[in-house]
Amino acid sequence: LGERSRQIAELYAGAIAGSVWAFDKDATTAQLVALKTELPAFMNATVTEPDGKLFASATAAGVAGEPVAAEADIRNDGNLIGRIRIALSDAVVQADRRAHLQRLILTAVLLGSALLAFTLVTLGLAIRPLQRITPLMRRYAEGDLDRAVPYLDRSDEVGEMARALEVFRDHAAKRQDAEKALEARSEELSRVNKELLRARDAAEAANQTKSEFLAAMSHEIRTPLNGIIGMLHLLMSAELRSDQRIQLITLESAAQSLLRLLNDILDLAKIEAGRVDLNVAPFSLRELLNN
Repeated sequence: LGERSRQIAELYAGAIAGSVWAFDKDATTAQLVALKTELPAFMNATVTEPDGKLFASATAAGVAGEPVAAEADIRNDGNLIGRIRIALSDAVVQADRRAHLQRLILTAVLLGSALLAFTLVTLGLAIRPLQRITPLMRRYAEGDLDRAVPYLDRSDEVGEMARALEVFRDHAAKRQDAEKALEARSEELSRVNKELLRARDAAEAANQTKSEFLAAMSHEIRTPLNGIIGMLHLLMSAELRSDQRIQLITLESAAQSLLRLLNDILDLAKIEAGRVDLNVAPFSLRELLNN
C-alpha cells in the first residue's frame, strides 16, 4: 500500500504541475477531489509550496482505517514548485485480508464437515476422534492455533482429516505471521513519516531563524555605517589637501562597498523568506569593472 501511495503521488505530481505552476488553486483542488472517485481507499491529499505553506487539499469524509502516506516533488522544467502528499486508508487491505481469511476458514470448515459426515457414515469408530477434532477446528477458525492436531499418525480417514487440518493450521499460522509483519511494517512507516515531518519542521524553523538573524544584523550594522558615510561627505566638503581628499575618497568607496555587501546580505535573507523585490536601475559597466 505504501508503494502504491508513492506511485500515485509521483503520478499526480506530474498531472497537477501545470495548475500549480499557474498558481491555480481551484484547478489543483479539483484534481485532488477527483481522487475521491478514482481511489476507494483515498483519505486525503495536500499540495504545499516549497516553503511548506499549504496550497490546496482534499479530504474524503467517513473513510475508516489507518493512513499510509507518501510524498512526491512537483517540478516544472526541473525546478521544485511544490510537494504533494497522498494518504490512502489501509481499510481496503484489511478488508481483503479478512475476506481471504474467512474464505480460507470457510473452505476448511466445509472440508472438515464433509470429512466428518463421510466418516460417521462409513466408520462408527471415528465418532470419538471426531469429537476431539471438531472443537479443535472451531478453535482454529477463531484464530486459536496453539493446540496440536491429534491422530496425525493414523492411516485411515481420520488420519487424513487430521493431516488436512494440520495443513490448514500451518497456512493459518503463516497468515497470522504475515498479518503481524504487515502491521509492524505499517507502524514503522507511520513512525518514519512522523520523524520526517518533525525533521522538516525543525529545518524550516532553523532556516527562518537564520534569515531573521541576517536581516537583523544587516540593519544593525548599516545604521552606524550610514553615519560614517555621512561624516565622510561632510569632511569631503571641507578644504583638504589633495592627498587627504584621495584618502577620504578611498575610505568612502570602501564604506560604500561594505554597505552594498550588507544590502546583499539583506537581499539574501529576503530571498530565503520569499519576499525579494527586484530593483531595476541603470548602472555604469565601466565603473563596475574598474571598481
